[in-house]
Parts: sequence; C-alpha cells; structure tokens
Amino acid sequence: MGTTSLYKVVQGVLQRAKDSDSSDKSVDSDNSDDTDVNQPLESCEQPSVIPKPSNYGQYTNKMHFFYKYILVDLYENEYAVHFREPVDTEVIQAPNYYAIVAQPMDMGTIKQRLKNHFYHHVGEAVSDFMLMLHNCFQYNIRGTMVYERGCFLEKFFMERLYTIPKGPENPYADIPMKFRRLHLLAPRPYTTTPLRPPTATCRPTRRASTHSLRPRIATTQPLQLQPQLQLQPQLQLQPVPGRVLTRVRPMVDPKPSNLGKYSKKLNCFETAILEVAAKSDFGQDFLKPVDAVKLGVPQYYMIVVKPMDIQTIKKRLRKNVYQHIGEAVSDVMLILHNCFKFNKPDHPVYKNGQLLEEFFWKELKHIPTGQDIDLFRKRSAANECTPNSVTQ
Repeated sequence: MGTTSLYKVVQGVLQRAKDSDSSDKSVDSDNSDDTDVNQPLESCEQPSVIPKPSNYGQYTNKMHFFYKYILVDLYENEYAVHFREPVDTEVIQAPNYYAIVAQPMDMGTIKQRLKNHFYHHVGEAVSDFMLMLHNCFQYNIRGTMVYERGCFLEKFFMERLYTIPKGPENPYADIPMKFRRLHLLAPRPYTTTPLRPPTATCRPTRRASTHSLRPRIATTQPLQLQPQLQLQPQLQLQPVPGRVLTRVRPMVDPKPSNLGKYSKKLNCFETAILEVAAKSDFGQDFLKPVDAVKLGVPQYYMIVVKPMDIQTIKKRLRKNVYQHIGEAVSDVMLILHNCFKFNKPDHPVYKNGQLLEEFFWKELKHIPTGQDIDLFRKRSAANECTPNSVTQ
C-alpha cells in the first residue's frame, strides 16, 4: 500500500508540472500574438500585370512608339538600373520602403503590361512611368544617387513625350514577334512568396488573336476596331427603347481610404494647362461632359466607354482625387483619345482636338521636375508656376 500511495504522489507531481508547462506555453503564445500584430512587410511586391477578361486592353500605334523609342531607350540606360525591377527591400536594406510607397511601379512591370494588353490607351502607360518617378522622389532624399538618376530619367522622359505620334490611337497592325503570344505573361518571380499561375478566369483572353488588333475598316468607324472592348460597354450602356443616354459624369469623389494630395506639380498643371485650355477657343468642346441629345449624337456613349472632360479633371484636383501628376496627365490624354476615336478627321471637334494636343505636349514640358511638394493652401502658389509662354 505504501508503494502504491508513493506512486500516486509522484504521478500527481508530474501531472501538475505538465499542466504548468502547458499554461506557460499558452501564455507565451498569447504574448506572441500580441507582439506579432504588425507582421513584417514583404521584401518585394509585384504589381498586377494580367488584365481581367472583362477589362482587356489593346496594343496601339502610340503604345508601340512609347515602348520602342522611349521605354526601351530608358530601360537600357545605365541610370535606369534602379528602376528596371520591383524594389527588393532586403537587397537595398530599406525595410520601410513599402510602408512609404503605397503603389510600387517599375519599368519591367510596364513592359509586361504592354505585352499583356493591360492598357486601353497610351496615357495609362505614361501614368505608370510617372508613378515610378513619383515613388523615387517620395522615398529617396535629394542628393542621393537614386534621386539624381530619377531626375535624369524624368527630364529625358518629359522631352521624349512630345515625340509620341499625334492624332488617333489605332490598334497596331505589325505586332512585334515577342508580342505575338497566345498566353498572358505572368509576373517574374521577384517576390519571396511563390507566384501562382494565371487562374482559369484568364483563359478566355487566350482566344484573342492578332487579327483582332488589325483595323478591318477605316479609322473613321472606330466601333469595329476593337471588338474586345465593346462587349462590356454594350452590357452596361444598352439604351432603353425610347430613351437616349444623355450624359455620363465621371467619378469626382475620392474614397476616404484613397485620398490623394494637391502638390506643386498638380498646381502648375492646373494653372498652366487646364485653365488656359478652358479659356481658349479650341478647348470649349472639351470643357463639359458631352450632351448626346443636344449635340445630336445618341451613339456617343456607346462608342466612348470612359468619358472625360476638363471640368471633371478640375473637380478631381479640387477634391484631391489624384495621387500624382501622372494620373492627371492620363485623364487629359483620355480626352484626346475619345476625341479622335469618335470624330472624323474633317470634323471641327477633331481639329480642335489636334490643337489641344499640340498645346498640351508643348506646355507639359514646363512642369517642374524632381521632388513634388504638397500644397496645403491650394491657391497660394497659383501664379509662380505659370510658364513664360503662357504669360506672354
């Protein structure tokens, strides 16, 4: 009996010790959960390069020029070594990079998006390149090597933008051999996490052949140039019998979680380009949203999927919708894209669009380069950024 009781005592001691160890582990696990609330950031982030099947873009003549004569030249330059691939925070020892840069972008991503027909017009590609430069000036300090190289790229880029072909943006017929692929290009494995292949939802886009990029008729009838882009708008903008879609107003109210800023570059963009264009004769046709009934063009919003006008851009500037100047530049290029897409070359609106395009590229070169400064009082620096060509 004594041996049995002694065995029970030892067994109880061991059980209590085991329970205490388990309780300590549970406390440690609770503490670890409290301390690991802020998970470490990814060392490298790859923006999306595969378009959604319902939002498939195109490859146009202006995109081809942008790729071959601007993007490739800058990509092969020695100063672009820091901008060719997504930033790897472990390599450059900058763990807080993605905490400061919310929308990363690089040249390799822009090239993949062009190959995958991610963009609908060349202004979106221009916006991505300017976003990359904006991130450079946002994170790096003036005087550092990366900052100075970013200034060089921006100066070269703004000078070469003027050489983009003017006029309508049509699907490019002679597609380069490396662009003739029946499958979309997945992002390159830069990230530390494994990349998943394209999902099954992307397979319908594989049926798109090069024949869909060739103009079947004259450019004056843009409805049949890109059947890929008409499927979704017809579902959304199908007119009701007896009614005509009169006017479409683009969104001007930003989301609270995505509120932008009003900067010095945007201020100069508004005063030197938008306000001058709004007061000019050639800008009157683009000042307000198109009234399809008043102008007698009931099919306008069946052709123009993304309408845009100067007043909408000014409202977006006033409500801080834009994150950087590239988004505002893209909206002006969207106005020109819609103008040349709908109107015929002999129409007065088409000719005014040509004048607006010439004025836009000429004055865009006067926008300040380098680091962008946030303006808390919107109208405080309204007169200091106007270029000399405007004040004359």
